[in-house]
Amino acid sequence: MFERMDKYRNYQYEQLGDTNEDALATRLLTDCDIDKERLTRAQTLDEIADLREQF
Repeated sequence: MFERMDKYRNYQYEQLGDTNEDALATRLLTDCDIDKERLTRAQTLDEIADLREQF
């Protein structure tokens, strides 16, 4: 799932181009890092399934 998150972040970055690159990079990195943190803290399969659906 971590690899999928990284691919998604990279895809978004490529699609949005270099418009305001610094702000865009910060936002995408923050969103993806938050999701990764939530995934590492998940304790049950239900929590992981919820994260997968949201992602």
